[in-house]
Amino acid sequence: MSWKDVQRAQSENSVLAVVIGSTEQHGPHLPLCTDVYIPLGIAERVASRINLIIAPPITYGYYSQVRSGGGGENFPGTTSLRSATLVGFLTDIFNALTRHGFKRFLILSGHYENSQLIGEGLQQAIESHATEVRALLVNYWELIPSRIINEVYGEDFPGWEIEHAGLAETSMMMALRPELVRAELIRDDTSARRLEYDIIPPPSNTIPKNGVPWKASLATKGKGELMLREIVDRLVEAVNKDLNTGPS
Repeated sequence: MSWKDVQRAQSENSVLAVVIGSTEQHGPHLPLCTDVYIPLGIAERVASRINLIIAPPITYGYYSQVRSGGGGENFPGTTSLRSATLVGFLTDIFNALTRHGFKRFLILSGHYENSQLIGEGLQQAIESHATEVRALLVNYWELIPSRIINEVYGEDFPGWEIEHAGLAETSMMMALRPELVRAELIRDDTSARRLEYDIIPPPSNTIPKNGVPWKASLATKGKGELMLREIVDRLVEAVNKDLNTGPS
């Protein structure tokens, strides 16, 4: 889009989607920007149904953690931001977007560790526009209801913090960007020791060798589509209800 295109979208009171992900290892079979590709793909599907445009995605996030990132900062390519850097960065971006007249935001996070920091950055930016600006801050995985989780996982759901580069992300990448999935490299791997608390620095036996703390071998495109349809349907409903758009 040119600046004229953006100006036109703003004048039409379009919802602006901001995708915030990370650059983080996702095993040997998925790309480092998996946390960008999935929410971006979701935003594109939502945009096909309602009046929504998508800002350039933010591809860096808060530090990857051992228990939710498959090994934290221990893998080449993982590139993270300090909390103060990320909050300041997001505050500047949201300040600019609100200054240009956007008032309705759908903020899609694809990185487990980002959630609270995104809220802080957004809050700092909109404090002076509190009566005008409205935003939905969504961790896309939280929109998958228990009936879909049961259908996809059966009784073997490990929790979203463990489900890194595993069944869900691999399945959704198969549906959204199959050309980026190295299926021949999919391996299940669990660390020798799984903790319910953090040890800093983390012992080597708590880090899965291939960066996948649970199961990726159970992933299929069909499971990905099942989860994506539910997420997109719920996002369309949420935007229509809580950002006061018309029906899709």
